[in-house]
Amino acid sequence: MHAFYETPPDRSALSVHFRDVDGIVPRFNETFIDQGNYDAYEILSLLDEVGFEGMIIPDHVPHVESDSDWNTETAPTPSAI
Repeated sequence: MHAFYETPPDRSALSVHFRDVDGIVPRFNETFIDQGNYDAYEILSLLDEVGFEGMIIPDHVPHVESDSDWNTETAPTPSAI
């Protein structure tokens, strides 16, 4: 992130995708945002400081033990609603 701060993006950057992990490639696990390797508050503060005006897209959350399957194969299609 410090390299990003030293060389801010130009104004054409449209979005920042937030995904956090614990560890590094090839051994890492997805985590909830701000529970892994980076400090989300620090990143948001730096984006604000450099004038970022694009979208911030939070990633999906990791699967947790009590989650049920999404059952997408049985989800209604728009034409069935």
